Amino acid sequence: MRHLWLRAAAAEPDDLEGLPSGSYVRITLRDDGHGMDDTVAHRAFEPFFSTREPHEVAGLGLSQVYGFCLQAGGRARLESMPGLGTTVTLVLPAHTGEPADARAALPVSPAAIAGTRLLLVEDNEALCEATAAVLRSYGCDVVCTASAEDALRLIDTPPGFDVVVTDVLMPGKMDGVALANHLRQILPQLPVVLISGHHGDTSPPPGVRLLRKPCPPEVLAGAIEAAIAQRPL
Repeated sequence: MRHLWLRAAAAEPDDLEGLPSGSYVRITLRDDGHGMDDTVAHRAFEPFFSTREPHEVAGLGLSQVYGFCLQAGGRARLESMPGLGTTVTLVLPAHTGEPADARAALPVSPAAIAGTRLLLVEDNEALCEATAAVLRSYGCDVVCTASAEDALRLIDTPPGFDVVVTDVLMPGKMDGVALANHLRQILPQLPVVLISGHHGDTSPPPGVRLLRKPCPPEVLAGAIEAAIAQRPL
């Protein structure tokens, strides 16, 4: 039987080296599973790195966790050894103020994109489902597909879409940037938002917003609202 332990506590001084001064919490998740060797553990936070086969669902990935911690102003670390399990530690800034209504912190009102018919193009099944769930919570009507070729077939099917949100790196002959360029030619009035976990030299078409994974839900919702507002009439 495998076991999983979750612990939360105030961060210790050793956890805070190199971080800005302030109060932090430490969240530790430990298991007694198979563990990782040094090569795998060293690459575990890399975007797109996985030891699973291509047909296996790989979840959101430790790179998403790592990116979330950095964006929050903290850090993540991983310790593992074959046969002895894995420990992931998240060090995050502590909130010391009064609890706030989470809805008040969003730069976009949930009602702003409610009713939007949206085509989501994402080949990672788990990430697609998670993103679609977030967008549906904003009131969007979301249709998912895993490739640019399938997206083009769906776009030709009534009643059409108000906006397309597409990953950049995808299987097939056409990636997200090529899809956005093609849509600009055939449907210039259809807004497109690109989202990518690859921090390379991706150049989106003029006027197309490029978001980086992991992307906070409110940022994605705000980009969709802005893209729809700026579309040609």
